[in-house]
Amino acid sequence: MSKIIRTYRLPLPVFKQGDDLAYKIKVNNGNLAEAFRDQADAYQDASEICRKLAGVCAETPGMDVIADCHMVQIDGPPETLAVLAKDGFVEIEEFDDDWDEDSEDGLDPDDDGLDV
Repeated sequence: MSKIIRTYRLPLPVFKQGDDLAYKIKVNNGNLAEAFRDQADAYQDASEICRKLAGVCAETPGMDVIADCHMVQIDGPPETLAVLAKDGFVEIEEFDDDWDEDSEDGLDPDDDGLDV
């Protein structure tokens, strides 16, 4: 029987500084002033999210973070994570832990996807 794994991802509106700015320039039709204003807004949003999480971490024992390249995942007490998700500060990602290590792609070739 497989188990659903739930993770909590912190969706900071920052990817890569050059890619982010290039996208802002494109959507602003080359208007550099508007592109930089939009980028500043994104950085302001990221700052507010980080400050919110700093407060949560300071007040909540047991918080943990996995920060890897373009992803930030947090873990902690379920009740705290539920509030952060409800308030829109984290996104819940769920996946099935049904992983077949014997298969090349990790999928069970005999699994038809139907749970019976």
